[in-house]
Amino acid sequence: MHHAPWTYRAGLALALTAFLLGQNVSAASASVQNVAALRLQAEQWLLAQMAHSGEEPAMVRAGELDPRVKLAACTQPLSFTIAPGQNSQQKVHVAVSCSDKPGWRLFLPMSLSRQQWVWVANRTIMAATPFNAAHWQRQRRDVASLPCAAFDKDTLTAYEAKMTLASGTVLCENVLRAKTIVERGRSLTLTADQGSIQIRAVVEALDNGGIGQRIRVRNNSTGRIIDAVIVSASDVELVRAN
Repeated sequence: MHHAPWTYRAGLALALTAFLLGQNVSAASASVQNVAALRLQAEQWLLAQMAHSGEEPAMVRAGELDPRVKLAACTQPLSFTIAPGQNSQQKVHVAVSCSDKPGWRLFLPMSLSRQQWVWVANRTIMAATPFNAAHWQRQRRDVASLPCAAFDKDTLTAYEAKMTLASGTVLCENVLRAKTIVERGRSLTLTADQGSIQIRAVVEALDNGGIGQRIRVRNNSTGRIIDAVIVSASDVELVRAN
C-alpha cells in the first residue's frame, strides 16, 4: 500500500472546504454528521481493505478533525477510498466522500501500528561477526515504524552482520548476510528431485557461500558445472529451471 504526505494544515483546509460544501444543507437542517461514527467507519473500512489484500493485521486509529468543523449529515452511504500518491508505512490517508447535492469530501489521516516479534541486538555487534545466542533477543516492536523489513527467520545462527550494529538495533534483512559455511573446493552431496525419484551425486563447490545462497558446483563424475542452493555445510540442492 502506498501512502501520501499529509499535514494538519492541509487536512484542516480540506475539512473546512467540506464544511462550506455542506453549508446549505446544514442551514436547512439541524442535522450534522456524527464525526465519531465517521472515524469508526473509516477504521473498519481500512482494516477490511488490508485484510482483503493480505496485509499484516494492524491497529488502526483515525485522526481527529478540528472540533469547529461541522459537516452536514450525509443522507447517502459514505464512500471511502485510499488517497493517491502515498509513501509512508505509518500513516494512510483515507478520502471520505458524501454524494449528497451538495456533498462534501475530506481526507482523514489514519495511523497504523503493526506489533510483531522481531530480533533486536542486545549489544554492539561488529561487522562480519557471526551471530550467536548472546547477540540478540526477541522483542515486540511496531514494524510499521521501521525503515526496513524486519528479519523473520526463526534463528540467526546461519547469519552474520554486514555492518556494525548498535545495541537495540532491530535486525533487518538489509543488515544481515548468510555466513560462509561452504568454501570453494569442498566436496558436497547434491540432491535433485526428478518427479518421484531422488538423485544424489557427489559434487565440488566452485564458490563460497552460506545457507540459502546459490553457488556453482561441478559434478565429479561428468565434469558438468551446474547451479545449486546451499542447504547445509555438506549438502546442496539442484536449482530448478523456471
